[in-house]
This record gives sequence, C-alpha cells and structure tokens, in this order.
Amino acid sequence: MYLFFLIFMVPMTCFAQEGMTPRVALQGVVDLTLEISVDEILKDLDVDKIQNEVKEQLTLAGLQVVDDKNHSVGIDRFIVNVMAVEDSMKIIYGYGIRVELHQRLLLPWNPQISIFAISWSKWSVGISGKKKAAPAVRQALKEMVRDFITDYKKSNP
Repeated sequence: MYLFFLIFMVPMTCFAQEGMTPRVALQGVVDLTLEISVDEILKDLDVDKIQNEVKEQLTLAGLQVVDDKNHSVGIDRFIVNVMAVEDSMKIIYGYGIRVELHQRLLLPWNPQISIFAISWSKWSVGISGKKKAAPAVRQALKEMVRDFITDYKKSNP
C-alpha cells in the first residue's frame, strides 16, 4: 500500500513548478491567436462570451489577439479547453480546464531548427452543481488567464 502511494506521488511532485522563474519562452510574445473549445455538456457556458472575456484580459495586458483562420506558421496560439462530465442524475458536473500557450521555438543547439511546443500550461479541475457550473468555470478560467498574464509580465517587464 505504501509503495503504491510513493510510486504514485513521486512523478507528480517532479513536475511541480511553483516558485520557478517565468519561462524565457514568454519573452517577446506580442501577437497570438485564441482558440477555445468547450464540451457540449456545459450548455449554459456561452463560448462567445468566454472568447470575449479572455480576449479582453489578454488585450488589457498588452497582447494583440489576431484572427488566424489559416493557422500561420509563426503565430503563437493561446488555447483553452474545457472538458466536463456529469453524474448519472445530471445534477453535478466535474470539469477540467486546460490553458496553454503553443509557440514555435528555436532549438538552442541548432537555431536553424524550430519546433512547435507548449511553452506555458496550467490545468484546473473542479466539481459544481449544474446551475453553478458555468459561473464556476468562468471564474476559474479568469484566474488561470490572470496567472498567464502575471508570468507574461514577469518575462516582459
């Protein structure tokens, strides 16, 4: 029993990033696209409203959110995924929110080669009653975007 607990917990702690300095990859980010996807289960969650709220937060932080339907090679992507499940009685939702910045990054040992990678990421999970799920997700997302903006500003004083 204790061995299982130890094996299960060790990998989780290896990825903790609390207190680390902001990633260098956030330096110089100016333009980015915004991609938001929400599970159909969360019908009360207005995707357009979330899109506008996140876009406003990023714009106020000095980032320019651009429309890039063609997925241009050099444009950074700010991606938000909201996943949800509901209980069998359809009164409680479990949800997960993932916010990531995808960037084209140069390899330090060969700057002629670039890769598209996740340079910033944050995940959150929660449980809420059906009527309070949409506001709970919106509030959690707002805080996650605020965390990204904080790291962005630390990297771009």
